[in-house]
Amino acid sequence: MSRSTARTALILALLLSAAGAANALEVGELNLHLGQAWIGNGYTTDADGEPVQGSDVSPLNFTGAFGVDLEFAPRVRFAPTLFLYWQEYLETPSGKAVPTQIETGTAAGNIAGSLGLILSMPYIYEWSLSEELAILAGASPSVVLRLPAQPIEGSKLDGLYEYFFSEARFLQPEIMGSFLYRLNETVRFGLNLRVFFPVHNLWTQYEVEFFDEAMILPNLELRLSP
Repeated sequence: MSRSTARTALILALLLSAAGAANALEVGELNLHLGQAWIGNGYTTDADGEPVQGSDVSPLNFTGAFGVDLEFAPRVRFAPTLFLYWQEYLETPSGKAVPTQIETGTAAGNIAGSLGLILSMPYIYEWSLSEELAILAGASPSVVLRLPAQPIEGSKLDGLYEYFFSEARFLQPEIMGSFLYRLNETVRFGLNLRVFFPVHNLWTQYEVEFFDEAMILPNLELRLSP
């Protein structure tokens, strides 16, 4: 087993252990999210300063999510949530994957529509401002899985999978916050903001700004008490 594979297996094992521990916690609320996902792209020019053909400006995509809040302690919750989005990615000549558009064409490299799965697992603390208003804040060692699923014009997917799953690029720590208003005893509604940090840029081979592959998710949040 390679060092990269072993590191990936260890991270996934830790995440699965955390999910298993959640079975013993009491369900507090179900939550639904609807919003946008901004994906940073800092690789629009190569090392020589030449424009990278097909590399799109930082895209904004529709995203939705569902999750559950599990009571951990007074005012503290464990809140696993799964976000989904869709984005086309291009494998550039250097091997780096960048956001692109389906119209780019395979002359620039292999292109695939990719399903994005964001597994967010924050511990959240809640402050009550009044009987109706509350602020929530939390952090998570989140996982961002990008799965090339729709090859464009016969593109090969091996290079894209290799890029997305090497050097722990799927690990993106997260901070989040929500502002909620209680409509009644069972329903709360409000705004949620999540920021995912591409820490792999600290050690990967490509010289890019740190925001490259960062994600910012502003969204509407609906919480339901069972």
